[in-house]
Amino acid sequence: REPKRPDVAKVPPLDQLISQEHYQTVSDLAKRFEEDPYLEENVCFGAIEEKGKRANIHLAVSMAFPELKTQSVKNSEGISELYVMPDMKTNQLKVLLGDRAVAKRFQLFTHISNERDCFFLSIDPTPENLTRIDNALLDLY
Repeated sequence: REPKRPDVAKVPPLDQLISQEHYQTVSDLAKRFEEDPYLEENVCFGAIEEKGKRANIHLAVSMAFPELKTQSVKNSEGISELYVMPDMKTNQLKVLLGDRAVAKRFQLFTHISNERDCFFLSIDPTPENLTRIDNALLDLY
């Protein structure tokens, strides 16, 4: 049985789910990560107790900034706090696919697609290259 994916059409844009200040902070984080591919910073949104809102924010961040990832971490009171940080898979995909923009589109695809959806790459179709890419993607995902 295929896991149920959220309906991306029903998820509000990120700037409608978080404050303008948080949105700008996340946008700035994405820009800094673009400039420094080894950036190890994160942004904390604080406690977001409502699970549905938290899930929407996770997906909305992935859609707006596919090069970033989110993580919920329980604080000392047992309340989930939401963190946004660079996704280091971006760097590995950039090397693998040869282009950061393609890597970001591929990450967005992995966040919002279903198992049977296809992503087409313009790559060297030699068997050696296809095997290399296939093995690398299996390691990453």
